[in-house]
Amino acid sequence: MKFANKLLILPLLLAAHLCAAQSGGDDQVKNVEKVFELIRSDRAKAKSKLDSFRAATDLSPTARMTLLRFYGVYYAINGQLDSAEHYFRYVGDHAIPNSILRGKALFNLSVIHKNRRQLDQALDLLGQALKIYEAAGDKRLVAEVYGEMASVNKIQGYLDISLDYLLRSIQILENNPGATQYAITIERQKLANTYLLTGDYEFAIKMFEQVLPSFLEQKDMANYGLTEASYSLALTRTGRYEEAEKAADRALKALSGYDNNDHLALAHLQKAVALSKLGNDTGAVQYFEKALAFSARGYGSFDDNLYLSYMDVLLSSGNTEEAYRIYKDAQARDIFKNANLGDTYNFYTVSAKVLEAKGLYKESAGKWKEARSVSDSLAKFNENRIARELQHKYKSSVLEKEVELGKLAEKNLRHEVEVRTLYLLVALLSCISLVGLVLYYRLKNRYKIQEIEKLEESNSSRSAENAVLQDNLRLKQQIIEQQQHELAGNALEMANLNEKIEQILEKTSSSGKMSDLTRMLNDLKSTDKNWESLLLRFKKLNPDFMDKLQARFPELSQSELEFCALVKLNLAFRDIANLMNINHKSVFAKKYRITQKLKAAEDEDFYKIIREI
Repeated sequence: MKFANKLLILPLLLAAHLCAAQSGGDDQVKNVEKVFELIRSDRAKAKSKLDSFRAATDLSPTARMTLLRFYGVYYAINGQLDSAEHYFRYVGDHAIPNSILRGKALFNLSVIHKNRRQLDQALDLLGQALKIYEAAGDKRLVAEVYGEMASVNKIQGYLDISLDYLLRSIQILENNPGATQYAITIERQKLANTYLLTGDYEFAIKMFEQVLPSFLEQKDMANYGLTEASYSLALTRTGRYEEAEKAADRALKALSGYDNNDHLALAHLQKAVALSKLGNDTGAVQYFEKALAFSARGYGSFDDNLYLSYMDVLLSSGNTEEAYRIYKDAQARDIFKNANLGDTYNFYTVSAKVLEAKGLYKESAGKWKEARSVSDSLAKFNENRIARELQHKYKSSVLEKEVELGKLAEKNLRHEVEVRTLYLLVALLSCISLVGLVLYYRLKNRYKIQEIEKLEESNSSRSAENAVLQDNLRLKQQIIEQQQHELAGNALEMANLNEKIEQILEKTSSSGKMSDLTRMLNDLKSTDKNWESLLLRFKKLNPDFMDKLQARFPELSQSELEFCALVKLNLAFRDIANLMNINHKSVFAKKYRITQKLKAAEDEDFYKIIREI
């Protein structure tokens, strides 16, 4: 479940909170900005204040633009994204070019695009805002942009890059005396959500427990409720189901004061998941239905997680008809049209199970086939993700090195000025030979010290380069190891799929009307294309394995070489039998023949030979 990717409110509130930098001492702007506290704690009073300011005729242009931006923040918190976008876009189009206020409007607009999964547009707007903030020298707002860039990378699955941006943001804020504790709290909440996605649940729980009291203290009930929902998910993942239910109840209570249907759907979803883990399927179904009702009235920000969780619970409880109804509803609404590859893969596998339970074997086989296709795409995505993270880390090291070189050049320039000044003094005071001699030796010693410092800095730079090289080699090895793991996983999926198809064929073999389905299943079971793809990927990862094995044992046939490749992947003989379309006895017979050709006296000798090649 990845709802943490879609939290809308955090960056919007942070952007509103930092608005004081634009005021330039304008009392009207400061008075308008006081509405921010009310938006967090009393939305009805906040709306009344906004309307009151809007009715005033003496507002300055900057104050009026600030007011319109706060209307956007108000509507965004209440889940009315279209209205929020209208105000943000208006301020972005009409504010003074390159002003801080325009930068904040662009930032707010990027959050709207992010939550609609329009990630390219979001990154483009964040880039524009970052240029404005950097030109103004406002480090707090630069940190805010880093935090939102982290959110976009998190949605794309680049978690290492997301963590890097968040740590930069927090470091900037903690080293800036003007930064508020509230701004730091929001970035830490994002950091906790990112660690939740990485699977580090215990650390995420500790961070959630640190930021929750801060949101209560600030009377920010919207962020408090969303954080409790994330906290509930983390507790569920660690098996603390009763605590997870209580956290979900607190989220429901906190978010009930807002009209944001998507957030209410999220809170009801977490309550349903906690109840299902506690064995209360009846209660879970009730909260799932409430979550569906709220989601239908909102923008459907959490629909993919909602439908997947609901179908899983219904399927595990044996309620096939209801699971099929939810599946059909998801199909009709095209819920997973813009879902990420992981959620799409889960939807196909769960759908295949629902269809099989319903007795729709042909449709089930089709979903299994689609799941396999998405699995290959997911493997490619993970490979590209690691490569991009490697590239990002390399670029970061290059930028840091350029900064260090710039500092060194500046230092050398200062030294050069000092040297020229000293030479001038020597020329002017040449008549005083004793003083000139003293100055000469001092200058000479200083120059030697500079040369030593340069040499030490050069050695330090080489050490840093070696460290980066070692880091790159380690990450490349991680890519290879992950690809080996994914290849073995794909092989197991192929074996399990063949076994599943065999079971379906056995169920349908008694009916003569199923000839089309039987033919389709047999075609799907055909391993030629899949087998070629599997061997191609194995040879890509282990380019010398078969050649070395053939050179060492020339008596081995091509089929026996392929058998050894599957053994190299640590596959069980049962899975090898399913992949090669042979029975288990044939597997043992083939292994015995290979053992004889390898002249391996015992099984451990056979596996040792395979591992060492």
